[in-house]
Amino acid sequence: TGPAEPWAGVREMIGREIQAKRIPSVSLAVIKDGGIVWEEAFGLADLENRVEATPRTVYPIASVTKPFTATAIMILAERGLVDLDRPAGAYLPQGSLKAFEGDVAGVTIRRLLQHTSGLAMYWDFYFEGASRPRPPLETVLRRYAIVVAPPGGDYNYSNLGYAVLESVIERVSGRSYPDFMTTEVFRPLGLSRTEVLTSPPDWPDASRKYGPSLAPIPFCDHTTRGASAIHATAHDLASFLLLHLRRLRPDQKPILQPRSIDVMRTARDPDVRFSSYALGWETGRRFG
Repeated sequence: TGPAEPWAGVREMIGREIQAKRIPSVSLAVIKDGGIVWEEAFGLADLENRVEATPRTVYPIASVTKPFTATAIMILAERGLVDLDRPAGAYLPQGSLKAFEGDVAGVTIRRLLQHTSGLAMYWDFYFEGASRPRPPLETVLRRYAIVVAPPGGDYNYSNLGYAVLESVIERVSGRSYPDFMTTEVFRPLGLSRTEVLTSPPDWPDASRKYGPSLAPIPFCDHTTRGASAIHATAHDLASFLLLHLRRLRPDQKPILQPRSIDVMRTARDPDVRFSSYALGWETGRRFG
């Protein structure tokens, strides 16, 4: 492609994939040299109402929630309210964590961030309109926060671990997880269309979920909100990334010190084989 249209090839590829795989919509933002250089969306965010997707269409970002939660933990660490190498249980009510194998004292904040705490993979969805109510987070931890492998021994990707971090944020800050994320992360970074959603979004142009047959999927809440409950736009995700590239815009506030940002993407557990997960960020290589 020529310099006048550097994204033409990517745009054509996306168009082909949308048609071939019946993808409702794709929204993207590209960063180069500390700025957003391309934003575009393709397809329909809402098939039934023929709502076109845009770079500011709100989508559920699933596990991209995790680096947001990790950022919140690092804010608390910088304020001296959380010690990354202290047991998470020190910040939680007694009995929140149990051990089938190993010792809960080894479940540190750092290991929770790195998925090396020994907690199992657990999550649950609560769909809009269903009769089954979502239990309080404290109940979820008492039932399921069980260490099943020695902490620091293996890498085991765990949504449950990020639910523990969610609870730590609430206990230490004295605020709900959605409130802390909004006031301490989203607003200072100018993420105006990013939210921890516990009920269907109010935005009329928010994307809808669809299954393989393009049947609509109802909104769902999570037991592990700290792992997967944030909704955001491509534009806001790019703006969040500017923080972690240390290239903030003038209108964004530096909510983390440079050292914390560096640690988040380099602090892998050296004693755990096959792990390239740092503090909220996957840092390994895939497919070359």
